[in-house]
Amino acid sequence: MHTVGVRELKARLSHYLRLARGGEPVMITDRGRPVARLVPEPGPDPETRGLWEMAARGLVRLPEGAGKPLLDFELMEIPGRPLSDTVLEDRR
Repeated sequence: MHTVGVRELKARLSHYLRLARGGEPVMITDRGRPVARLVPEPGPDPETRGLWEMAARGLVRLPEGAGKPLLDFELMEIPGRPLSDTVLEDRR
């Protein structure tokens, strides 16, 4: 991982963006203390890559919000047996 101070990052932003685009994370420091990380954006999964490429060429139009998580929620603990145990028991 590359480490860079804020001043150098501002002066050579394109260079560090190329590193991140190439898969190299960059640790950003302010006065020697880590404050942020520049990491590559994950691409679309292999199953939908073709669809995204067609959208980029204008062959198809994706729905609003495509690529964003469908739900943003926290898992909650529910008392009792796990549903998976019930399903497995039912299959026997």
